[in-house]
Amino acid sequence: MGVFVFHYDLEHLSLSLDTNESNTSSASEVNINNSSCNGTSDNTDIVNGEVNRIIQPKINPDCDNPNKPNCDKNGVLVLEKENGLLQVDFDSKLRSLWEVAMQNDLFRYQLKENSLPSKVLPGKFNYIAQLNPDRAEKRRKPQEIQSVNQPFCADHFNFNKIDSKEILARLQPWYSSPPSKEDPSEHLLLINVSPLEYCHILLTPHRHKNQPQNLTTSGLRLALELILLNPSPNFRLGFNSLCGFASVNHEHYHAYYLEHRLYLEYAELVLVAGNCYRLQDPGYPPGFCFVLKGSVTEASLDGIVESVMKLGKYLMESNIAHNVYIVRGSTKNIQGHFDSARIFIWARESSFGAKGCEAFNPALCELAGHFPIKNEAAYETLTEEYILETLHAICDKPFQQVKNWILTNF
Repeated sequence: MGVFVFHYDLEHLSLSLDTNESNTSSASEVNINNSSCNGTSDNTDIVNGEVNRIIQPKINPDCDNPNKPNCDKNGVLVLEKENGLLQVDFDSKLRSLWEVAMQNDLFRYQLKENSLPSKVLPGKFNYIAQLNPDRAEKRRKPQEIQSVNQPFCADHFNFNKIDSKEILARLQPWYSSPPSKEDPSEHLLLINVSPLEYCHILLTPHRHKNQPQNLTTSGLRLALELILLNPSPNFRLGFNSLCGFASVNHEHYHAYYLEHRLYLEYAELVLVAGNCYRLQDPGYPPGFCFVLKGSVTEASLDGIVESVMKLGKYLMESNIAHNVYIVRGSTKNIQGHFDSARIFIWARESSFGAKGCEAFNPALCELAGHFPIKNEAAYETLTEEYILETLHAICDKPFQQVKNWILTNF
């Protein structure tokens, strides 16, 4: 069975979106001409048994040999610019692949776009609650986790044990070689068979290296690139550490669509030290933020990943649980304006052992302002006041400890 491969280059990553629409999931999407460089109807090659396709938002009809200005040395199409922005079709292709998987009954329950009962809670922070009892009742039982640094165990469930039909695609960034017998590592996008929202996927970097659920430089870099590949501001990505409600001890990142403007996208930030910020409003559960702005270059990507990993390594070495959430954001603090990427990281109290049965698990989604609720009673009675009390209880003390470390190390 072939695997869809997303090839991309540095030029395909964009910070600015040419849209101010807050409720359009594909505002930067462009139409695709399905002609390829060699004149066939579909730019598909069979490479080592895989279906290998190039991201193609706009086809240059003159792209018939490597000497043309819009082709690289291999004759592969180089994407044209439109209004100064590079447009890619990652958004619509990802949706299409996921919806086909849903139609093929590969999930534990059906979930369509905008199908979950949802409501914005009254209050200051634009919190959104969604009723999703299926996820609570039908998901795989989480692993027993006792430490932030618990080693990988091949005997437990991991992403090498999934059905191959759950693989949506493989990411092939410009700096990475395709999998080989010598190095079978591959960066896969998998369906989450118990989705919390529309198009819920898992990014599994270097799947066959069997790395535990810890932040890694290469994994975080891929996660950030995934956000920058997708022109939809509704596409979000996050990470739960062990003891931070990660349920599988095998490196992975969650990504999904949420058609709602989160407070984190436009909230005012205050500098802590170096390039590390925090939310200005003390009412919001405290965490730290790193901002990628300006142009996307190798240096800017490496720089922000290095900074986040500096904090991440401290958290892991100190056995402090944490959650990460990445969104497109506004340096002007304007709702619906997107010119940057914000990487939030919360230090939080650990939840040792198996997950409990609360109305919601305070993890990456919840700290970001998105609350998948397990039962109707909790959905009907949930308030911002209760949420803030719950989240401050797990974040306030760790925040102060980590803040003191940042002040002397950034």
